[in-house]
Order: sequence, then structure tokens, then C-alpha cells
Amino acid sequence: MISGLSSRRWQLHMRAHELCRLIMQAEARNAGTNRRFSTDESNRATALGEIESELEPLRRSVSANAVGGLIDQLIRGVMSQLYNLPVDMIIERRIATRHPALRYAQVESLVLLLEEAVKGSSAPEIVRIVPRRILHASRFLNACYAAFVDHQFAGALAASVPYIQMGAMERGVKLFRLWAEETKNLTPGSEYEVVDKFAAELRLDGWFRWQEDTGEAATKPAREGSSNPELLARKSPAAVFYFLEILKQLDRMDVETVQRVAADAALVGKDGLDYGSPDKSYRVAAYGDEMLSGLEVMCVMFAAFKRIAPAHDISIDLHDAYQKALALHEARKREGQ
Repeated sequence: MISGLSSRRWQLHMRAHELCRLIMQAEARNAGTNRRFSTDESNRATALGEIESELEPLRRSVSANAVGGLIDQLIRGVMSQLYNLPVDMIIERRIATRHPALRYAQVESLVLLLEEAVKGSSAPEIVRIVPRRILHASRFLNACYAAFVDHQFAGALAASVPYIQMGAMERGVKLFRLWAEETKNLTPGSEYEVVDKFAAELRLDGWFRWQEDTGEAATKPAREGSSNPELLARKSPAAVFYFLEILKQLDRMDVETVQRVAADAALVGKDGLDYGSPDKSYRVAAYGDEMLSGLEVMCVMFAAFKRIAPAHDISIDLHDAYQKALALHEARKREGQ
């Protein structure tokens, strides 16, 4: 059970984490070395070709019209993990060394994140259908993160134990040692080279591509729905905070009102949403009179559809943020908050 104090510490840590990420990106952009992580149809074809022989259990377990979407989600998930995890470790090292006042908040937050990672790596329903290539890559990356946490906090969290039991720790330690060596003398943007090294080690280097980031995108609102998964992944911590409030609001509504909220939010977003901007320039009529940012509208739509049509895929990759927020929301309700 998550206490109110733990929840506040978790939020404090996630805000610090997101700010550090933004600072790193700004440093790289100023140095002319920032890059954007992305995937295209060619990358998807490469990934599909490499896991084709492992898809039969998934195809037997999922309806034919849902297979393609689930495969895409699994590929996007491991790509997000590949991109974010080496960078997240750098960020957590910065927080631990530069902001010691956040130590308790950081530790409590990492405990929650580690628990979620273990569930995602070991749940029987996941192990049964996920292609081995993706499952093992995800486990090795999580094991690497566990090795990092145990190194950073002198083994106090025993983060590696589950991955020892899964047989993933040897590869995880190898990745961690690679990361430790490559990040000894970081320069702005060199964190992306670490991602490349991880991809080569895991044989995932054909599953994504890099785009140069000239900074021009910041001057143009990108009203493209959820077409920039990298940006949406970076917004995940903020989305968790929005979901927490949205879930409280939806609890107060009957089913018909939630249906109207979902429909109104979809209508607002039909021409695309600028989810990269914090400006509150949208309003979802059935949700209330307050103005919302593009990301908030996306979260409202996602959460409302989860209530009225949980099996409906609206192609917005906010699943992880929603699940984290839902767990906290349910814990708060049990505590009467």
C-alpha cells in the first residue's frame, strides 16, 4: 500500500527526473548533437522478419484482427525501453550525486518502478505469448537497470534478485558494465551512442533509426495526434500526474457522462493535438469548463475510453503512464484519500 507521503515523494522524484531529461536534451541541442529516436515501416519490417518464427503462440492466443496491433505495441514497447533505459540510468545517477536531498524520494520511487518492471518481465500471461526475442531483450534491459540500482545504492534494494531467478542477470550485468564504461566521460549527446551500443549488444540495431534534431521543431506546433512516440514517451511522467486527477474526476461521473467525455475529447483531437506544448488551449465540454493542454486532452480521452471500452485501441501509447497512475489511484482510495 502506498502512503500519501510515499506518493508525494514519488511525484517529486518523477518531476526531478523529467527536468533532468529536458536539461540533457537542451545541452545536446545547444551542442548540435541532439537526435530523435524513431521507427519507420522499414524498421518495422526488419523487426517482424526477425521475430516471425516466434509469433505462433501469440497468434493462437489473440484474435486475428488484434494480432497486428499487439505486435506493433510489443515492438514499440521494447524500442521505448531500449531508448529510455540507458538515458534514465544517467539521469538517476545525476539525481543521486547532484541532488542528495532527493534521496528518499528517489529510493521510494525506484522501488515502485522496479516492482512494475518485474511484473512486466515475469507475468505468466506475458511470458506465454511475447516473442522470445522481445521478452529476453526486455528482461536483459531490466536486469541492467537492476544492476545499476544495486550499484548506486550498495545493494540495499536487492533489485537484482528477481532477474537472477529469471536467468537474465549475466546479460544484464554485461550491459551495465558496458553502460558504466561508455558513460565515464559523457559529453552532450553522447548518451545516444550508448543506446547504439545497447542495440548492437541486443541485436536490435535495425529496429530503429535516428533523426537529426536541429531544434526547428520547437518553433512549429506539431499537431500530429500521437505520431511522435519518442515525444510521448518523454511526456510519460507528466501524463501520470494528469491521469491521477482525471481518474478522480471520472469516479464522480456516471457511465453516460464518461461516454460523452470520451466522445468530446475525441472530437477535440480529431485534427491533432499539440501535446508537446504546456499551453492550455483546449476544452472538453463534458469534462468541465477548465482549459486543458494537448497532453491533458489525450489523457482524458485515453482514461475515458479505458472506462467505457477497455478493449478499444485508440492508438495513443499512454498505457504505462495510465497503469502507474491507476495503481496509485487505487491505493489512495484504499487509504480513503
